[in-house]
Amino acid sequence: MANVISQNDEGEEVDPYATQRAVALIAVRPDIIAFDAMNAPVYVNSENLSDLDAMWAKMQETWTEEQLSHIEPYIYSKARFYEEYAASLPEIYQEDLEELQPEDYIDHVYGFIIKDKIDQQSLGYTVMWKESDSSLIIGVNLASGQIERAQEVLLKILSDIPTLRSQYLELHPYAESTD
Repeated sequence: MANVISQNDEGEEVDPYATQRAVALIAVRPDIIAFDAMNAPVYVNSENLSDLDAMWAKMQETWTEEQLSHIEPYIYSKARFYEEYAASLPEIYQEDLEELQPEDYIDHVYGFIIKDKIDQQSLGYTVMWKESDSSLIIGVNLASGQIERAQEVLLKILSDIPTLRSQYLELHPYAESTD
């Protein structure tokens, strides 16, 4: 796990080696990738995330309302990345963008969004964005050598959120207080 705090305009202290650590971790092909919503489009465009459409359909059929209430699918497409971000990229990167293919316009589920801070903390994550979207997204790495196994692990993690939340609140009874 890498604690990556990249350059931003929200005043967070920047770790000069955090990006290199994150790149090294992706290079070793982890099965599961967890990241903040602000960086999610980059993971989709760089083709790091596995399509989880079938997994989401099965979850909707078999999970309880309680389990589903803690997550929502992260739905995106490569074409949407181009539409939203390509113009803001430096020219050198714009030149490297591939021409879109018809399949690039199709939205897919690439991960699962966890918005609730206590749910995030019960999984051991803290997202530092203050003014921007502070959601956590967890997906399956496309480069995993065991995608089916990684999906099983992700399902277990996500289905355990209500239990983990309950245990977290037992240890941190004031976590839900607003003062």
